[in-house]
Amino acid sequence: MDYYEDSYAPGLFRYATNRYPYVEVSLDGETFHARAEAWRGNQVMIARITNQLGRVDNGTRTTLWVPASASTRIRREDSTWVTTEDDHDWHEDQDQTIDYRPRTARD
Repeated sequence: MDYYEDSYAPGLFRYATNRYPYVEVSLDGETFHARAEAWRGNQVMIARITNQLGRVDNGTRTTLWVPASASTRIRREDSTWVTTEDDHDWHEDQDQTIDYRPRTARD
């Protein structure tokens, strides 16, 4: 299973380590890429990179809760940033099921 319920916070579900899906988030007039790290009800906890210096995880990481309706799952290869700690095999397998192409292009 790729996720589990947090035993210290019932109703909070977390993704397995290094298997965090990438998402495109549209919030307050801004569109950016992030990783979905957990969810509760209709809220998703995301981690995003601000002050991004390149594609690999090398900026300042910020974690925040957003409405699930503001996020759309994207393929890892389409994300504007990634982390070297990702489970590459898992992402390759999962990415094959995603047809959506993000509005925010990566360089």
